[in-house]
Amino acid sequence: MSINSQKKILFIAPLDGVMHGQRNISIRIKKHLKSFVGAEIDTNFENRNPLFKIFAFIKGIFLITSESKNYDFVYFSTKRSKVGILSDCFYIILLNYLNKKITIHVHGSEFLDNFKAFPSALRNFVTHSYNKISNIILLYPELEAQYQFEARNVIIENYVPNFDAYSNVDIESKQDKIFYLSILLKEKGILNLIKAFEEFADHNSRFTLEIAGSELTKSPNIKSIIDTSRHSNRINFHGFISESKKISLFKESKIFCLPSFYKTEAQPTSIMEAICAQCICIGGSVGSIPDLLKKNNFNIKVNGESHHEIYQALIKASKLHVKDIKKSYNFLSETDWCKKIEAIILSC
Repeated sequence: MSINSQKKILFIAPLDGVMHGQRNISIRIKKHLKSFVGAEIDTNFENRNPLFKIFAFIKGIFLITSESKNYDFVYFSTKRSKVGILSDCFYIILLNYLNKKITIHVHGSEFLDNFKAFPSALRNFVTHSYNKISNIILLYPELEAQYQFEARNVIIENYVPNFDAYSNVDIESKQDKIFYLSILLKEKGILNLIKAFEEFADHNSRFTLEIAGSELTKSPNIKSIIDTSRHSNRINFHGFISESKKISLFKESKIFCLPSFYKTEAQPTSIMEAICAQCICIGGSVGSIPDLLKKNNFNIKVNGESHHEIYQALIKASKLHVKDIKKSYNFLSETDWCKKIEAIILSC
């Protein structure tokens, strides 16, 4: 570390605006590396119009060049759409021209599908750009097949938020609660979960459904849907919640349910946190969720597009005893995880 003690980092990542997993991770890394921050470009464009995005892209080019003396390394949390990939590539080419060492951090599983959808000229452009990168941080080994470039691929799983808070979970204090925590999108399974819970609640009078997460412009109107539910008195909508509230809900809840069928799902930290909180977890069949669900003996995989499968999973989970969970996970704490990320960025 002493060799790089005077080196600075440019952060290109979602740092402001709507909270989601990728932004949360970027904030944590920046906080850990605060003494290395030389400049930053915010790329959180959720709920923003196209003109704003164009202006922000141009502003980013200006900042990359005007602040070039203030940083040596680049931490780049890449975008996930086709347009986002191409705009990232322009940044990468410019950063390489300025002789900056680039580490990108991948948070989705859709890159190869987007890459194949490009015409050959754009695929060549993306390949040329990505060959200028020093390190590509991936969440799990299966993603390596999508990133066959000259860069070094490094596997670093997500960390568990509030890792130490779950070292003393009181199983006896678990309540009959089903907890959902994620961005409130149809593809994250929230609508099918509500529908499944309605059927489940027809035959089970004990459990409540606790819903928390950030709303986007394309989110369904969850409050309205709950208000029209025949079991609205047993569905609690919390919206975006604080860390302390989140920890409380994880510790209190017997079941955690994220029946995602989001095709670009990667590695949700909410499921990792739920496993550490000794919840019985119900998860979708996308991204690395099936592998995460193997971390204890009571987790249940479902097709998130089928509310009937979710309903059946809720019935099964409600009959299980949390005290019989056998833990078999080996997750990273936030501190250890940040140290791994830091070592990769500064190793270029």
